[in-house]
Amino acid sequence: MFSRWLAAVVLCVIAATAQADATADHWQYTVRPGDTLWNLCERFAQDPVFCWRQLAANSAVDDPYRMSPGKVILIPLAWLKEQPMPARAERVNGEVWLLVGDNAPEPVENGAEIAFGDTIETGEAGSVVVRFADNSEVAVKPDTVLKVNHYRRFVDVGNEPTELQLERGAIRNTVTPRDTDARVFRVYTPGVMTAVRGTEYHVRVTDDAATLSEVVKGEVEVAAARGTTPVPAGYGTVARDGQAPAKPVKLLPAPDVTLKAGARGLRAEWSPVEGAEAYSVELFDADGVLRQSEQISESRWRAKPQAGEYQLLVRAIDARGLRGQERLLDATVSKGAWPWDALLFIGGAGLLLAL
Repeated sequence: MFSRWLAAVVLCVIAATAQADATADHWQYTVRPGDTLWNLCERFAQDPVFCWRQLAANSAVDDPYRMSPGKVILIPLAWLKEQPMPARAERVNGEVWLLVGDNAPEPVENGAEIAFGDTIETGEAGSVVVRFADNSEVAVKPDTVLKVNHYRRFVDVGNEPTELQLERGAIRNTVTPRDTDARVFRVYTPGVMTAVRGTEYHVRVTDDAATLSEVVKGEVEVAAARGTTPVPAGYGTVARDGQAPAKPVKLLPAPDVTLKAGARGLRAEWSPVEGAEAYSVELFDADGVLRQSEQISESRWRAKPQAGEYQLLVRAIDARGLRGQERLLDATVSKGAWPWDALLFIGGAGLLLAL
């Protein structure tokens, strides 16, 4: 059983990678019950007659009037009414690189296109958000390697999967609900796959190759060698290669944070959360760019960002490494006062002059 499952997962990953080039100029349509080739061409093609003739002559279509459900039809993008939209990089901060084939890594800038098969790598303080045609987003956290095997390129044209391969680090996925598609947003990690239709959730690969999944909204299916586990909102699970996913556990509650903001920066304090071994703190600017990310053991935090609007996200971390419910707070750092470092410097200089 294990060998068959592992072989299936490996084949899925290999197939997704191999098809990146083959399908870059084509749209993959998965046949549904009742589909005919004419209905397919009439619905999606600019020239239905041309589409029907060309695909009917293709040996991949056995019977244009009775197509087998589940069969994948490749249609050239140039034939479609709706043209594809590439995935793009947004909210780039710090060191972020794009690896294309065997080429040397290139720095990523806002607006950069992400193609099938590209790999994104972030530095220790780097982050980026990848946005797809349907407004699904993947927030790539610091020290992460993410390969984009395939993604949805259309708003109205369905049946196109998004398949990502998380090799290291962490991502937060916000997936636009899809009423007509099966679970086609998939994240592959070592020996594990998560699949959803529309939800918000975190996926992380630890240094010892464990996959941690935490669900904010909706439901996620986590599949590993010995079974599939549904994980509802507010729960998380840990999965490893060769083992069944652990029974989902309730995430720790969000800390009750008191945040003070002013000209001297930000100060946050909260009561210790029962069961927490550490806390995750992330600071975002007004544009949603991740400016600071850290894991701390104490229940207090401070920062001295530049003047502006910010959002602070605090989560408790349990013994398994699962991050808990999110506490998000708005804050304004105002102008008009000297930063703490400057005040200390001026005070020290004054003392020296007095001496």
